[in-house]
Amino acid sequence: MKANIASLTVLAFLWVQWGLSAQTNQEETREWDLQRSWIVSPKQAAALRSKGALLLDARAVHLRLSTRLPDSIPLAWEDLSLTEEPNAGKLKPQNLAVDFLKGKGIQTKHTLLVLGDPLAGWGEEGRLVWSLRTFGYSNAFLVDGGVRFFLKWAERKEEKLNQTKPSLSSANFVPVQESIEAAELQKSIQQKTNHYFVLDVREKREYLGDTPYGERRGGHIPGAQWLYYKSFLNAKGFIKPDSEIKDLLYRLGYKKGQEVVSYCTGGVRSGFSTAVLVSYGYKAKNYAGSMWEWSAKPESDYPLVIDK
Repeated sequence: MKANIASLTVLAFLWVQWGLSAQTNQEETREWDLQRSWIVSPKQAAALRSKGALLLDARAVHLRLSTRLPDSIPLAWEDLSLTEEPNAGKLKPQNLAVDFLKGKGIQTKHTLLVLGDPLAGWGEEGRLVWSLRTFGYSNAFLVDGGVRFFLKWAERKEEKLNQTKPSLSSANFVPVQESIEAAELQKSIQQKTNHYFVLDVREKREYLGDTPYGERRGGHIPGAQWLYYKSFLNAKGFIKPDSEIKDLLYRLGYKKGQEVVSYCTGGVRSGFSTAVLVSYGYKAKNYAGSMWEWSAKPESDYPLVIDK
């Protein structure tokens, strides 16, 4: 009897382990549609790298030092952004950004793999992909799972990687329009058009009024729903399936056809959110100026709400 129980226990354990392994393999080998997606799986990324794609390391310096990404180009989101408050979340003029990238050896003809640390970072990789695509780099991709899982697949033999044949966009320097300015968002809110579904993807304490990152006023944009940007990730740092993202949005009141506007403090976490939503086929925009800009504008025209 005890032997039978022990055998069943072992079988149950092996079944669970098999299930976990299958899930892991599915996340790491997922075939994102690169004609519409801004995201690639670790397997897709490794295959693209073997064909000459450039690696861009979007992580903070201390994370780069802790886990090296060989032959990568370090690129911070700030490198493509304005530096003066309250506009530090907004992008540089296109000519300045393109010149900077050329100086790094990055051109629009390149396939760009942007890597971060989804669990320890701030979504910098998503912000950079949004920035690059805004500037016309149509084959810039966020690597799902980040550096850790990419390195795992980069070690695989090339013949295994070549089973993946990604089909890339052939667009030539056509900037995307997944962004919105404060005045346009303000007008929509005042007119109550219901055209935009506004997401506040900051921490809950920020949504409720705390200002830990330099906002001049606290609160959230009127009508905005709170959804922390890491809600798009599972425990391992992979982006959740489309069905789970859909459920999150509809629970908050999203209606099919609305454009989703994400904001945070300076457009970084919201850039990540926009990358995820666009990749799942949603109409999505990043409000890059976000709270740094909005909270610095006149309160009478750009109000903030503090829930009680």
